[in-house]
Amino acid sequence: MDKEFSLPANYPKGHRDMFKHWLLKFHPGAHLVPIQRTAGSRQDLAMEGAAAVYWNRIYYIEFLDECLQVCKDNILQGNLFIVLTSVEMVALCRIMAIPHFKNCIPLRWLAGNTHFTGQQGYNWSIRSMGKAIDALYDAMLAIEQDGKLSLDKSFMNSIFDKIYTNANGNLAPLPPLQKPMQYQYEEKHTNAFDGSKVLLYDRINAKMCYHDRQENKDTTAHVEMMAETEVAPGIFGECHDVKKALSDYVSDIGGVFSWGRTTEKNIQSVLAKMQQMTQPKVLLHP
Repeated sequence: MDKEFSLPANYPKGHRDMFKHWLLKFHPGAHLVPIQRTAGSRQDLAMEGAAAVYWNRIYYIEFLDECLQVCKDNILQGNLFIVLTSVEMVALCRIMAIPHFKNCIPLRWLAGNTHFTGQQGYNWSIRSMGKAIDALYDAMLAIEQDGKLSLDKSFMNSIFDKIYTNANGNLAPLPPLQKPMQYQYEEKHTNAFDGSKVLLYDRINAKMCYHDRQENKDTTAHVEMMAETEVAPGIFGECHDVKKALSDYVSDIGGVFSWGRTTEKNIQSVLAKMQQMTQPKVLLHP
């Protein structure tokens, strides 16, 4: 996919320039999601890449169909056409894309902004990440029992809605997390090829869950089955693997940094250290 379509790719047998010219001529208002290519431990990028393939495939298939009518012996294009028109592969892209938007993006934000959140006065620290991991774990337990929940927008959007205890002592969404998520779907615009701006994340999010789309009708049963038998058990495997740091934050297996083993003393100690990080340092000269 990257070799054939990615505009900045440097692969001599690909057709990125031809694809770009074709888009500008026949679909000037098209908006593409950048393809992600990864190797090693960045497995979250596989889900991000699946979202790009799921959204871009309507343009890929049309372009490949026209190319193969002229030159049928192109092995790369022929194989891509088979893959992109396969119901099973479309279902795989769909079930991989959903966790990217519902799980990976919120967890990425929390991992990168937890220290700032605590410094702003919220009762949130690095130990609080255990609550987010537990919320994901509980959601996967439910999905393993009922794969239909993976396509339930209300359920998937509420996974992290009870990871914070507000001033009234009630479980609630973490306010600093809500703002960037709202920005991603309701305010962040992306340029199309003709220069127009669209709410791309919102469109992708909607497309994945619209059950009246033909490609979704064809793949819903596969998606629900994969959610129950592949996605949820796969995440459990990661959570239970004691060789990985993630297991330290899972309460169900007694992780050393899990929320289930976090005391009030731990919370206050970490918050105090985070507050100290914001204080200016005084340099002492001899």
